[in-house]
Amino acid sequence: MFLIQAVIWLIIMISAVIWLPNTSQLIKEKGDTNLPRAVKSEVAQKIQDNWGRGQDNTRQVIVVFNNGHEKITADQGKNIAKTVDHLKMLRSQ
Repeated sequence: MFLIQAVIWLIIMISAVIWLPNTSQLIKEKGDTNLPRAVKSEVAQKIQDNWGRGQDNTRQVIVVFNNGHEKITADQGKNIAKTVDHLKMLRSQ
């Protein structure tokens, strides 16, 4: 019984190796994947690339406040204002 299972697994492994796609060729043909420009990380990178250039002894902070597809509520707006004030306080230290 063990021998039959070993032979079956061996056949499966050999056939998998034979029919594997050529990943080197796929990479050459398709190249690197690019994220859409609307993805949040791409938007944040664009903001970071164009803001604060040439300033020494600084730290960059990019904060994105998001409430999904809904408008930010008044309470959330207050919390955002507190967070911004806290960051400004830390900046002055």
